[in-house]
Amino acid sequence: PQEELSITEALKDRYNTISNGSLLSGSLNFPRRTISAYFNSAVTPVFTVFKKNVEDALNVRNIKAPLHILKADGGSLPMEHMVSRP
Repeated sequence: PQEELSITEALKDRYNTISNGSLLSGSLNFPRRTISAYFNSAVTPVFTVFKKNVEDALNVRNIKAPLHILKADGGSLPMEHMVSRP
């Protein structure tokens, strides 16, 4: 994971989104981390648009409330947390 963290640090100013497999999947399984990073990269732009649309819809209706996302396991996370790890 140290190599991935070093690369992430070196590239963070050059790219809007960097998906770091070691942060997404705690497993030491390289293929699993690679797949996790791939899907995270694929979903992030879609999720970012979704987040903006939801926030805009709430603002139009003058709804001021914390925004959370329901996870598949029944838990929820603040929307801001989900932006980096959709």
